[in-house]
Amino acid sequence: MGFELGKGGARYRLLYFHPDPEDGEAVCVALLIQPEPGSIEVLYDHTFARVRCLDRNFAPEILAFCLNDLRESIREKRGDLERVLKLYSPQFSASPERRLAQPVTDSVRSRLLERFVVRRPTSESTELTVQQLAAPAESAQTAMGRELQEFVRSVHPIPEERLRHNVSPREIVGRALPYARQIPLTIELERYIVLLDGIDFKVLRPAKAVKDINEIAQTFWQYGRVEESLLEKPEGIRRVGFVFNGVAIRTQPYRDAHAYALHQFEKEADVAVDVSTGEGKESFANLLQQ
Repeated sequence: MGFELGKGGARYRLLYFHPDPEDGEAVCVALLIQPEPGSIEVLYDHTFARVRCLDRNFAPEILAFCLNDLRESIREKRGDLERVLKLYSPQFSASPERRLAQPVTDSVRSRLLERFVVRRPTSESTELTVQQLAAPAESAQTAMGRELQEFVRSVHPIPEERLRHNVSPREIVGRALPYARQIPLTIELERYIVLLDGIDFKVLRPAKAVKDINEIAQTFWQYGRVEESLLEKPEGIRRVGFVFNGVAIRTQPYRDAHAYALHQFEKEADVAVDVSTGEGKESFANLLQQ
């Protein structure tokens, strides 16, 4: 069940990560704390020492990305925790809620993290601040921008001064666009501006991916309607949608989400790039060569 927001008193739940959902193994990686009605915090130890004990090849930046994305989803759903958790199942699950007999302070947060999440040698001091234990991960937009920039570098050298991250519609066209999200990476070329956004199946479950795909397609559609007179470039805007797979897509939900992403990007973007197959890569490279 979710937090009963109508009742008073601080509560918390343990958030478990399942590296391989089929083997049933789980490790507590975060706390979901409700310090007061209507507010849910996601706190975690950014070293993920407990997970490293299970898998030495584990990539902590991917789990940090997922937890940060979950935090943003909780904010968007305004506390509808059960609905959010379903998007991240079966990779994540949560314990039943537990009550706290005292108000939530930094000291209480730290003690809860030390008890349930952090794995420290007994000889190591536990005098750590909540800020140290729960260092925020980079946002989903920032992580996507970084991945897009790495791909751009592999295709065509672009000077750093031509790259911009997390760009709003107001910065591009001088005004807000309805339901348009920030663009993770833009490239300022002589004749046009290239807008880059995409989906990364290394870190997104199919249901959450479909939601993001729709947001990106809506944003690209909005930019396609912008009058060229509002733009500083003579040939306006070029939109490029990317699909990063990470590993082979084996389940039908992933295959469906992958196909849907390419369908939407081919419809609303000027170029759609499937990174795993290389489809669209040549068209993207041609776009960068002015």
